[in-house]
Amino acid sequence: MRAFCVLLLALNVVVLLVWTLPASDPPPAQPPRPADGSLQLLDEEQAMRSDVGSTGTDEATTAEASTTESAGGDSDDDSGSPSPGGTAARECRVAVLDQEEAAGNLADAVTDAGGTAEVNTVSGREWVGFWVYLPDPESVDEAQATMDRLAEEGVSDYGYVGGEGEQQHAVSLGVFSTRERAERRQEDVRELGYAAEVAERYRTTSRYRVLARVGSADDLPDGDWREAEDCRAPET
Repeated sequence: MRAFCVLLLALNVVVLLVWTLPASDPPPAQPPRPADGSLQLLDEEQAMRSDVGSTGTDEATTAEASTTESAGGDSDDDSGSPSPGGTAARECRVAVLDQEEAAGNLADAVTDAGGTAEVNTVSGREWVGFWVYLPDPESVDEAQATMDRLAEEGVSDYGYVGGEGEQQHAVSLGVFSTRERAERRQEDVRELGYAAEVAERYRTTSRYRVLARVGSADDLPDGDWREAEDCRAPET
């Protein structure tokens, strides 16, 4: 019984010591495991810093060069621009003549006066009148036979057209300024048994356009001049 009491007392002393002694600090937390590839050697880190520094220098140099080139380009454009005191625009005048020789003489006169000139041929079609004719025979011989018969029947003022193109062998019975006169001629010939027809007649014409460029209209030689729409020669 005495031994049991001693054992119980010893247990109480142990419990008292456990409660009264200060608790020890918990062990320090372990650092997290680094991600794959995040660790770098000291040499690698220094090399990376060197590359970043050189890249920044290159970018700064490129930007400076671009600025210099832009400024140089603007300077070149300014140097090529015309000065405010450039040559004044020349005046343009045009005259149209019926004769080629007369047009050439007028162009020479413009050149002698200090200007420039050029001559261009302008082709056109001019109305002649109302044409009475016998339609195109098959050949020259047939046209001649028709004209012989007209002469025998007392018809005058006829002729052979000739040439090329449509109605090249036609027999012409005259060109009239009014349709009324043309139709009267047509009726007279039809009464003789000929199938005469009436059509409007045109002819191809050529006129000569003198385009002159001068410093002032006062420099132009005498002529029927008018203002030109532009200073370019007409397209052919």
